Amino acid sequence: MGKGRRRLLLSLSFGLWALLRGVGSVQPQSHWKSQLDSELNLNGVLSTRWMLDIEQSRFLYLEQRSSEEDPYRIVGIRTPYFSMGPVDLFGLLREAGSPLSYTLSGTVFREQTGIQLYSGKDVHNRMGFFVAGPDQSLSLGGYKDTGEEPHLFATFRLGSSNQYSSVEGFVSLTDYRKETIDLDWFPSKSRVTPGPLLHWGSRLRLGMEGSLKGSFSLSMVGSRPSHDLSGVCTHLYGELSLSWIEIKVLSGRCTSQYVTPNGDRTTKEIQNVVGGTLFPLYPLFFSLEGEEIGFRDRDVTRSYRLGGGVQGPTFRLEAQREERLAKVSWILEGWGRLGKFFGSLAAAWEEENKESQVSLSIRGTYSDKGWEGELWWKGTWKPDFMVEGGSTLSLKGQDWKIGISMELLKPLGFRDEDLLRFSLNPLSYVGVSLFFSTYDSHLPMKRISGSRVLP
Repeated sequence: MGKGRRRLLLSLSFGLWALLRGVGSVQPQSHWKSQLDSELNLNGVLSTRWMLDIEQSRFLYLEQRSSEEDPYRIVGIRTPYFSMGPVDLFGLLREAGSPLSYTLSGTVFREQTGIQLYSGKDVHNRMGFFVAGPDQSLSLGGYKDTGEEPHLFATFRLGSSNQYSSVEGFVSLTDYRKETIDLDWFPSKSRVTPGPLLHWGSRLRLGMEGSLKGSFSLSMVGSRPSHDLSGVCTHLYGELSLSWIEIKVLSGRCTSQYVTPNGDRTTKEIQNVVGGTLFPLYPLFFSLEGEEIGFRDRDVTRSYRLGGGVQGPTFRLEAQREERLAKVSWILEGWGRLGKFFGSLAAAWEEENKESQVSLSIRGTYSDKGWEGELWWKGTWKPDFMVEGGSTLSLKGQDWKIGISMELLKPLGFRDEDLLRFSLNPLSYVGVSLFFSTYDSHLPMKRISGSRVLP
């Protein structure tokens, strides 16, 4: 029996033990939900995902089989105090790996620092675990990306009674063994001496509620290689909103000595972003955003975006103009919902160095009691016309769904040479897959005067 199979059996046994232990302690009025998804494509790849949720716990099983590669199987489990399996990073752990790379629309500055169990269907290359205290204010864990070194970390969090304000932080240690090449023209790959690599970070977040809503957060992340100088990155993020205006601000700094947990040095030094949206009269709105990014190896880049449109509970339409370096873009995008139909549209005209490109994207979905369908399509003129897109059609019942999906795996042109390549190998352009899902759940009922109602 190979090492991979032994690890899988060990993980599966532990997961089932924890699951059965949880089931044994579940009361008759507990809530549980089970979902099984399976998909088979023309290349013979079969993907399966099973998730079982019991109260605040989850059991996850992922499998992918193909005739050309070894099977991929992984087990994950999540409880309020322990998790293991495929994971994603959140909060300061994400900031540490990619400083000065987030925008005003990102959620990283509002996330609680730590790792969470992955819930997607694709192959996931990051494995990890964590153990948390009773109130989850302290946790210990580790994670490892495929081909990278393992990382051990500890986190803490202290929050106010209203949960609007908090202080959190982390410490991580990596046994860095690779030695990157010193390239003067590629500063992100400058030499990092192998050895222990220490990271630390903290974040102070202050929030407010009422007619004036908002929050401010100040985060700081530092690195300390074993044979090099310490580096620091900081982020200041704030957002305020009233009934007629929203304002967001982001400012970041990073020293040249900062090293990410994977041993890279960012080329960015400064990031400043300011954005605002004005709601003068329903349904009108106007927006403005500007961004400045400074680098160690090239000139500062600045971009501006000006937009405006109309929006409501079931629709939104906005026109935008954006400038970034020598590139100018005009964009029209929107979405709307009418009964069982939902549709979206995006049209763009871009010009850079006297070369222009036009694109048009549409997406529509329709869901009825027994079936649903989706169509998405994008056409691009640069200067020749190319198309990409796909569609799905499925039948569904109360606890099941079965369907077929077709999509273009890469853009298809209509020149003679493009059509010739397509005719010689159509399977390299067209992907077809069959999918099936089944799900079941139990919601606790409470008896009141002889009737049963949802909690």
